[in-house]
Amino acid sequence: MTDLDVILSKLDSLESTVAGLSKTVQTIAVQDAEISHINSKTSKLFSLHDSEFGPEGVISKIQKHQNQCPKKDVAELKVDLKTMRSNNFRITLGLIFAYIGGSIGIIASLVQ
Repeated sequence: MTDLDVILSKLDSLESTVAGLSKTVQTIAVQDAEISHINSKTSKLFSLHDSEFGPEGVISKIQKHQNQCPKKDVAELKVDLKTMRSNNFRITLGLIFAYIGGSIGIIASLVQ
């Protein structure tokens, strides 16, 4: 084998090595792009989380609004609603009895 043949065979082996390296570099570039994309999405997700749950986020604003709710007034409204339901039930019951019995006196006694 001549020196030229040795050099050519080494060049052939180097070409296959370069081709393998080229493929590896392409794979690394694709993976780097995917990692950058995932990092970008993760950053957006954290910023969204911070905007929702941070000190000035939507959740904090809702909690502040709920804390300002007059709990005593709400409790009084519940009592008023129960009373109104009870009165409506009495009136409805009186109307049913009046319809069945034909007596207006029953309605008057239930409403009072």
